Amino acid sequence: MKRKMSKIYTSCPAWFFIFFMLLHAACPQAEEISSAPDAPVKVIDGDSLEIGISRIRLIGIDAPEYGQYCRNSRNKKYFCGQTAHEYLQN
Repeated sequence: MKRKMSKIYTSCPAWFFIFFMLLHAACPQAEEISSAPDAPVKVIDGDSLEIGISRIRLIGIDAPEYGQYCRNSRNKKYFCGQTAHEYLQN
């Protein structure tokens, strides 16, 4: 008895991998950005930096936006966005 061969399908089409590789090649690498000694580093908020013309968002950090308010354990409002900004700046 002969077995019938079936086609093997992947969950992602080939164009997805080509697109991903082109996108990866077009994005600036961290080494390229940090190697610019003339570019000043500016803290935007608790999870974003600006180096020259490049804006960098830190992966794995979820911080409040600069103008955001939060409430502490006593239900008192405070500027948690400015606190996060200052913490990253330090």
